[in-house]
Amino acid sequence: MRKTKQEEHLLLLFVKSSNNMKQGLYANINAKKARIKAGSGEKMNKVGSKKAPTAKDFRESAKTAKKK
Repeated sequence: MRKTKQEEHLLLLFVKSSNNMKQGLYANINAKKARIKAGSGEKMNKVGSKKAPTAKDFRESAKTAKKK
């Protein structure tokens, strides 16, 4: 079965996110969305839940983000 470009991209994101290097907040979120789209059965955390990133986490992440 031939994979579409979108499926190949999702697989690439999944492989990149599974290496041992520490990933940033946005990389983790995008990797989880890719896994969900690929059919992992996971769900995104609700805003305000214990495991969901807080507003402070996003502010801290923005400080270390690469400028385009």
